[in-house]
Amino acid sequence: MASASTQSSDSIGSGQSTTMASHPSYQMLNHTLPVKLDRTNYIMWKSQIDNVVFANGFEDFIDGSSICPDKELSSGLINPAFVA
Repeated sequence: MASASTQSSDSIGSGQSTTMASHPSYQMLNHTLPVKLDRTNYIMWKSQIDNVVFANGFEDFIDGSSICPDKELSSGLINPAFVA
């Protein structure tokens, strides 16, 4: 566990992109959503996605009331607001 945090802090400190290891919930999102969208299950899939969106506070990004922060700062470093 300590090595994972060391790796992510080294990446941030050196100006390199962070890995998804620092955000395991996003990495595992595909595995935690049991219903995969197909031609017959839109309503069930949408309900599942809505739960994820609202539980994580993403609705402001979807409806446009919040803007997504830039991925990189003007210096070329990863924007901490984007990673958070």
